[in-house]
Amino acid sequence: MKRNALVLALVLVAAASGPAAQGASDSDARVHALPVAPDVSWTGQQYPAADSNGNVYLLRAQKLEIYPVESDRTLGEPDKLRAAQVETPDPVLDAQMDRHGDWVLVQGAGVRWFPAGKEKPLPALSWMPTAVELRQGRPIAAVVPFAFGRPTGARRHGVPFLLSAGTHDWSTLVESDLDEPADARSMVPIHDHAGHLSTAADGEICFAHLYRYHLECFTPGGRKHLDVTVEGGKVAHRASDDEVLEAARVELEEARARTSDPERVKIVANKGIKAILDLTEGPDGLYLLVNNPDGEGLVLDRFNTVTQTLERVEIAGARAKGAMSMVAGKDGLYLAAFNGASGRWMIPWEDLAEVAWEPVAGVEIDQQMTPTAVP
Repeated sequence: MKRNALVLALVLVAAASGPAAQGASDSDARVHALPVAPDVSWTGQQYPAADSNGNVYLLRAQKLEIYPVESDRTLGEPDKLRAAQVETPDPVLDAQMDRHGDWVLVQGAGVRWFPAGKEKPLPALSWMPTAVELRQGRPIAAVVPFAFGRPTGARRHGVPFLLSAGTHDWSTLVESDLDEPADARSMVPIHDHAGHLSTAADGEICFAHLYRYHLECFTPGGRKHLDVTVEGGKVAHRASDDEVLEAARVELEEARARTSDPERVKIVANKGIKAILDLTEGPDGLYLLVNNPDGEGLVLDRFNTVTQTLERVEIAGARAKGAMSMVAGKDGLYLAAFNGASGRWMIPWEDLAEVAWEPVAGVEIDQQMTPTAVP
């Protein structure tokens, strides 16, 4: 679980203890991310997580190995999750651990659950999972509304946005605003539903959208009570000469050259630009890892749920591109690139306490939203 109340006391101690530790920001305008285990590299996905004491662990997803992160930012000897199925080459697209050490993963088009480190089968999903969390010991999933497989109870009763795993089926916790499943050839549902989940000890759920700056928080019963957007929560799109689009054009031409009917070959290119890369609960609010909208690199946003303010600081030292993940540990925020060969970092809490945060422009905040829970 990403919430860690113990961190608050640690931050207060650090803030009162004098000068910041080595590696602190040399400028009031940004914080420096310190490398974690820079001599360790592997090809494949990685995800950081923290237990109830703020101890941080790193999942090497393809091998299901869990490495403890030591106080000197090295990796200790790993333990291994015990699988109940034959391993597949499908990538792990999201992974979370709760305060007790239980894990839940999105792998391919399914969700895998490892209570006490041993896999326990879950009901099949009829929707594409994009993010998972553990809420009070049970898996929940955010889904993109592309339907597949046999109709389940949740699929028969509408289009879901958030689902909760039961013994025999998944139940809808929050409904999508769609009346019917989306067309798999359209990028709009992905831009509207892909994102990241974070849960709290009291059952509150927060969802940060991946392709637009939109943060939504729900009560344990599924009622939306907080909605935060920046610049209207619009999706930014790649320029026509973007390297990703150019690569898609090359792939399309190569595919057409191999067939006798070139006009029937089509490629759906994702023109959306990732906005929020991950979120985690910190000692003084929600932290969001964001692609810098004003240039290259990353910024860190902090939403204070008490003062209802959104602030930002630039991150120096973490240069990964693409997907990333983040968790709050007892000594700082831990960031990890999607690929284990692309790096991982830590930002000390004392540095974040001393840096000059700047207010984010274009913020709209709405609380006490109309209930959206399924009766």
